[in-house]
Amino acid sequence: MRKTMFICFILALSPTSPTSPTSPTSPASPASPATAQDAGAVPQSARPATPARRPPPAAYPSALFGQWEPIAGPCRLPLNYDSDGGFKIGRRLLRGYEHTDTPIKVQRISTLPAAWRIEAVEVYGGEKMRVLDLYVLKGDSLTVTDGERSTTYTRCR
Repeated sequence: MRKTMFICFILALSPTSPTSPTSPTSPASPASPATAQDAGAVPQSARPATPARRPPPAAYPSALFGQWEPIAGPCRLPLNYDSDGGFKIGRRLLRGYEHTDTPIKVQRISTLPAAWRIEAVEVYGGEKMRVLDLYVLKGDSLTVTDGERSTTYTRCR
């Protein structure tokens, strides 16, 4: 009787037993990775790679959010004049008088003063084009340049 129980115990531990810890229906033990391969499991190196996650869409830095006008001195909201030179920046959109810019790539290039290199798709009069500008922020003053021209704007509060 004892001999029979011992044989049943040994069979229960064998890799071919359905109740074995290394059977195909249960996870392989970390101490014996070869046993899982022998049982028909797909080796780690043969498994397809998980699909790469898309990076989050580019966004304007929160420090740039708000209404900006090309005026010297303080700018108070609501604006009392019809300005066509200013723009408003939100998370995913810069909205100007006749154009909008949607960021594609935003790269911080300096912390003091705060500066960013921003690539965007500009829509103007139904036409789309890629633009590259540098944004330099110091307090409520923002200078934007494309390398040929630059304009300094004041944040409206």
